[in-house]
Amino acid sequence: MTGNADKWIYAWELQQNLEIKGREERFSFMFDVVGHYSGTKPKILDLACGPGSLGGKFTARYPHATSVGVDYDPVLLHLARSFSGYDHNRMRFVEADLGKDDWVTLLNSRDFDAVMSTTALHWLNESSLRRVYGEIYSLLGENGIFLNGDHLYPLNENGAIKELFNNLRHKHQEQEKTSGKALTWNQWWEEISEVEEFRELLEERKRRYPNADRHTHEVSLEQHREFLRDAGFRAIEVGWQDLDNRVLIALK
Repeated sequence: MTGNADKWIYAWELQQNLEIKGREERFSFMFDVVGHYSGTKPKILDLACGPGSLGGKFTARYPHATSVGVDYDPVLLHLARSFSGYDHNRMRFVEADLGKDDWVTLLNSRDFDAVMSTTALHWLNESSLRRVYGEIYSLLGENGIFLNGDHLYPLNENGAIKELFNNLRHKHQEQEKTSGKALTWNQWWEEISEVEEFRELLEERKRRYPNADRHTHEVSLEQHREFLRDAGFRAIEVGWQDLDNRVLIALK
């Protein structure tokens, strides 16, 4: 493939739907919740936005919504800013590292109606996640809502159940692979690394994420709840689930 952002975003969507069972259903549920709770003209923060999938889909569904996306991956941010399928009049992207405490200032915006994140916050360790949840609370306006869609594991989840969930998820991935349409996560990164346009961005990405292949911190579902309660959220509950893929909702 060439360096055309639209082609890479399209390939990203196929790859993500291959890797994450129920991804589109999860998006739809989250958007239903925010539309019901915050109205159809909300200002949202897409946390660890990657190439902007969540914000792009949300603003497409709600034509009067606005979105601010924040991420630190230079490759994915380049794609987000270059993709012709987004309404860039209603979507803005900010380069900032959630692992550092200056990202809130770099946003240059607050009083969000909703903050959302999908398949991203597992990059943060316990101390960083606790801090970020407190910062999310401060960024939300009155009666704001936070939704985190990710693989969330309860402390008491039986090992046999976890293995069953993993096997079912892998079965889904293998079935999708037979279609021949989607690249895997590793294949997507391997192919984009061969495009000259992205060489410098990929080198910068390696500098920023030297251990990108070991990025998952399995913070338990109970810890997520604890950190959100400590941040000040008044109501916290899982609202949607497909195997271990859950959406955790927190109300300010």
